[in-house]
Amino acid sequence: RIPADSPVLMQVGWFGHRKGQMDMIYALHSVLKAVPDARCVFVGEGMLYQECQAKVKELNLSKSVHFVGFRDDVGDLLSASDVVVLPSYSEGLPRVLLEAGLMGKPVVATRVDGIPELVQDGETGLLVEAGDRNGLAEATIRMFMEPERAQSMGGSLRQRVLTEFTSDKMARGTEDVYSRVLKQRRIVVGERQAVMSE
Repeated sequence: RIPADSPVLMQVGWFGHRKGQMDMIYALHSVLKAVPDARCVFVGEGMLYQECQAKVKELNLSKSVHFVGFRDDVGDLLSASDVVVLPSYSEGLPRVLLEAGLMGKPVVATRVDGIPELVQDGETGLLVEAGDRNGLAEATIRMFMEPERAQSMGGSLRQRVLTEFTSDKMARGTEDVYSRVLKQRRIVVGERQAVMSE
């Protein structure tokens, strides 16, 4: 139901306050004024699913917004998108952004928790403050209006994922953290080393 030439914005995740789907819906009102043929696809389920659907109807955005529910072909859906968005209020290191990066997709995300470790503002994507609906709209519009720059950021994100976020490198990083913590917990008792219980 999406025209082949329509730019596609995609958000993947559990429908809850933490993921910011409602912020994206409000931001879409401004996005569609600048890019009327854009389409937004929401992937996932959750407690706010029906509330978000109702808000889309209330704002008369139904023609431009698609809710596809839970899917096990997220990779295929991401490959069909032009921009991946994640307006979360809290995150670890989001898997969906790693997957988007591997596909070279430009991303718009919030500057929270682990996201800035992956997304470097203006280099591998665009970052906005959590809850900033105007900023979210502006960043998304920039991605659509500057496709060459967006493509370049997507390529840079892919390179970053492939070099900095491989499973081996992440495993070594975790191992290093444990090693440092264990060394800090060691105390000397007489001639022997002991490990603090706390």
